[in-house]
Amino acid sequence: MEPNREQLLELAGRADASELRPGIDSVFELEDAPAAFARVSERGKHGKVVLRVAGE
Repeated sequence: MEPNREQLLELAGRADASELRPGIDSVFELEDAPAAFARVSERGKHGKVVLRVAGE
């Protein structure tokens, strides 16, 4: 796949407008990193596995 400026600009605009939302399977705290890594290796995920490194 080659970079396409028009597509990148469209994606950037959609991201700025909050029209893009990543699929998140699960969120783990930093101290639960081993469990997060295990989840990445499992089958049946529906989205990304997120490792939270800072509190909200």
